[in-house]
Amino acid sequence: MSSIKKSVVIPYNTKAGRPKKENSDAKFDKKEYMRNYMKEYKAKNKDKQLARRNTSYYISKYNIDQEFVNKYGVYTAQIYKTMEDIKKIKNECPLFIEDITEYIKNINKEEQEQKNHVADLGGVEVLTEIE
Repeated sequence: MSSIKKSVVIPYNTKAGRPKKENSDAKFDKKEYMRNYMKEYKAKNKDKQLARRNTSYYISKYNIDQEFVNKYGVYTAQIYKTMEDIKKIKNECPLFIEDITEYIKNINKEEQEQKNHVADLGGVEVLTEIE
């Protein structure tokens, strides 16, 4: 017997690149599942997703430093807008700056009062003996 090697014939007219995905009989469609999951996630976290998109836009538009972004996270856009508005108010009407500082001080006082609030137990009878 002679050893004859069979040569592999490569088709000439094949397209280069990734082969097309074959349809399979999978239990569920992964793309559809992820699409629905992200739709629900975005619906639950609307405010946070909006803040994230705004932050991304502001970082690219105004070239915000990475240090600033690291400090404020997804709320970078809101903080940046607030700071720009305060600068504008300071230039146009400096009298309002005093009102703004008073407002911020009052917010901080109210927050401290809520943290330090102790329940009033004056009218409660304390039982010392257990029957």
